[in-house]
Amino acid sequence: MLRQEWSEKLGKWLIIPIWVCAVLVSFISALLKADPNQFQSPLAQSSIRYLHNSAWWIILVLTVAGAVAQLIRSYLGPSVVWHTVQYLLDQYREEMFGKGGSSSDDPQYFHRITLFKHVSWHWGVVRWPWSGWMIPVARSGYLTRSRIAKFRASENDPGNAEGVAGQAWAQGRPVQVYGLPDINSDSASENALADYASQGYVSRKWLERRRKKRKSHALSLLGIPVEVKGRPWGVLVVDSQSPNEIISEKALKGQRYKTLGRFLSRLLEKA
Repeated sequence: MLRQEWSEKLGKWLIIPIWVCAVLVSFISALLKADPNQFQSPLAQSSIRYLHNSAWWIILVLTVAGAVAQLIRSYLGPSVVWHTVQYLLDQYREEMFGKGGSSSDDPQYFHRITLFKHVSWHWGVVRWPWSGWMIPVARSGYLTRSRIAKFRASENDPGNAEGVAGQAWAQGRPVQVYGLPDINSDSASENALADYASQGYVSRKWLERRRKKRKSHALSLLGIPVEVKGRPWGVLVVDSQSPNEIISEKALKGQRYKTLGRFLSRLLEKA
């Protein structure tokens, strides 16, 4: 699931355990000053004595739980930020593919824009989780938003960065791949698979895993580096089911792209 979706689903609920833990810690701290003998009820007296003896670990557990909830909430980022990021991606996709051109009548999922973030550690069952990864965090549209590919992108081995996302991040410049062979059918030839893997900066093994899962493969790709506070943050990847639909000059020099870049950079400071 994309980070924008986690933020929308969990962000508003995480505030509840944060406040509950804070209130309970304050309440228990106040009870520590109470004298059990001041209460007439045996139950109240035993409860106060129990808190006096156990308060140290109860407060510790509540503090850690509240801190973890706050860390998760901070990691996911404000949902309003991700709503705005989603809007910008949708607008940019519409500018590139939905303005009366040859692709304007295509389904939206034929032409997508995905935002990847570079992270040093990928939390998942993967090989070399600490080697550096490009992780998808947002995507245009409302379909094909699960099980999006992740790409290795090591700071110590940038030449072997995977995919257009990894290569655009490693090279620090836009990377365009177009005219890729169509390998979406079961009858794709070995030569077509080899050409796709080579041009798309992925391994045959990676490609075969995706094909077994019946994932679609774009015929043209464009990776655009994204900076936040002047430092590399991630990459925008435009993918299309058309072999020549993505034109880098149009994608990179339009006024909409310049506006997108400025807004994204500022927004992602808070994400």
